[in-house]
Amino acid sequence: MYHIIASHENVLVVMSSIEMRHIKCSVAVGCDSVKTVRLRPDLLCPQITYDGREVPYQAIPAFISYNTTGRYIHELLDKVPSVTRSLQLVLNDERQLEREILVASLGRDSPIALENYRHNIEVLRWSVMPAIAELERRTKAVATELLLFEKLRGSNTASVDA
Repeated sequence: MYHIIASHENVLVVMSSIEMRHIKCSVAVGCDSVKTVRLRPDLLCPQITYDGREVPYQAIPAFISYNTTGRYIHELLDKVPSVTRSLQLVLNDERQLEREILVASLGRDSPIALENYRHNIEVLRWSVMPAIAELERRTKAVATELLLFEKLRGSNTASVDA
């Protein structure tokens, strides 16, 4: 992952995670054509716009990665609540669904179906739900890290709310 950090001298520095740990810059770019655009006010991560003719080609993959990551963060954070609600509905109806399996005329497959159902409920409860919460937590952490660009960008770099 690349981190984009702007200094007050109107120089944009693109660093990979490993380089950031060692505080080594990989690309420095003039910020004249680089702008951040927030498509909606509620979006956490702005998108970076730039003129490909003015920005060195080494910086373009980092900008693309930043923009793609921002879009994925928003998609993921938008979908987490509905997925959590859906899973919670299944867990809330656990007893009712178990009764429906018992009542269904499954013949010899009934014990296996009930065992599979109970196993799946346990996986939902103890693995999937915590994993979704962790995914949401980590995604928010990455979003906060990406906001570093906006906070540290130079005063001559424009931020536009579209």
